[in-house]
Amino acid sequence: MKPEPLVACYEQTEWAKAEIDQLQSDIREFVATDPYEIRSKVDVQANEEVRFFKLKPLPRLMVVRVGTILANLRDPLDNILAILSHVHRGKDTDVAFPFCHDMKQYDAQLGKIEKLLPPGAGAIIRGAQTYPGGNVHLRALHFLNRNKKHRVPIAPFNLRTALKTGRLLVFKNEAGVGGLIRIGFKHGQHAVQIPPRGNLDWRGGTPRFESDGVIFEPNIEAGDDGLEFLAIVPGTKVDTDCKPTIDVAFTKTPGLEREPIGIALHQMRQLVEGILLTFEKRFFP
Repeated sequence: MKPEPLVACYEQTEWAKAEIDQLQSDIREFVATDPYEIRSKVDVQANEEVRFFKLKPLPRLMVVRVGTILANLRDPLDNILAILSHVHRGKDTDVAFPFCHDMKQYDAQLGKIEKLLPPGAGAIIRGAQTYPGGNVHLRALHFLNRNKKHRVPIAPFNLRTALKTGRLLVFKNEAGVGGLIRIGFKHGQHAVQIPPRGNLDWRGGTPRFESDGVIFEPNIEAGDDGLEFLAIVPGTKVDTDCKPTIDVAFTKTPGLEREPIGIALHQMRQLVEGILLTFEKRFFP
């Protein structure tokens, strides 16, 4: 049994766990609908036509649900301090977990909070590493809540390009023009056809062969966006079963780029529960 003052805090994290699990299930269902289109654009300078995936937006309700999960994970951090402050001085006001943009501000804010809490609480707060350059998941939890307003910044993204073996057909057009330039990612793993009528030549590392085909990994740092998957001579006809491997992530969130949202949320939940447990052991034995 949890101490009565902390029951609500733990209930919020337990609720969040169930919601995150359901969210992951809903994402799998969303992905199963193949929520993308294949489009093309011509790079006149490079004389190549690029095929890329256009991902469809997430259901609006999914975005709202993520915001609710974030709120239920963020609130317990302030609530546990309010509970301690009430026990220590009979008031639960003026205390909140410190998140700042520079260490000078963080140290000043923590110093004020320590005066309102029992001895030892400040060390636990600092140990959570919510200061600048500290724990990226906890800092993201705070700033996503603070900045979300009407929309949490999440979107589908492509982890890698999957090409099922046996389905890459390249045809010249009626004018005799055509050819494969590259399949896969420009900077990451890809295959090129050299000479134009020869065999495929793997570049950028050896693609992984799985039971249903070949997996190409993008190199995001070098410039791959994970959506362009094929480059051909303009006018070439192509028949292939390339498809994106879709997941959902927070966008514009430093430290969490391209981390599946279910993993990120569960990591936030585990961190919050760990902080609650540390306070419980220290002040509610």
